[in-house]
Amino acid sequence: MVPRIVVEEIEPNVRMYNVNTEITEDPCQTFWRPLRETSRVYLEKLGEIGSDLVKQLFNIAGVEQLSIEPYRLKIEIGKAFEWEEINPTVIKILSQYLMDCFGTQWVGLDYELSEELPSIEEKPEEDEEVES
Repeated sequence: MVPRIVVEEIEPNVRMYNVNTEITEDPCQTFWRPLRETSRVYLEKLGEIGSDLVKQLFNIAGVEQLSIEPYRLKIEIGKAFEWEEINPTVIKILSQYLMDCFGTQWVGLDYELSEELPSIEEKPEEDEEVES
């Protein structure tokens, strides 16, 4: 099986990251920033992988809410943040997990985006010079 991440834009500040391997042992949990001491019980239900993913993703500035299910993550960011700032880090964290799980390298990772979403490999366009 080839590791795969499929990203869906649910709302302007909400994206769903679908993966083709289980990332949690629990059917569904939702967490809010900041993680609290009381979150520990729910993090443990996720298993080691799910718990680590949640903790790493909440280290990203702008992530407000995260829901995790066996094959997907739903991430909501604050309205003052841009996906262009956050998405590359989310993909990096998920791809590292998939590389560990599948024993593959980034070049073997199949990463799909909805048409509306920019590829993480695209570079921002430079300002064009205006001729006078």
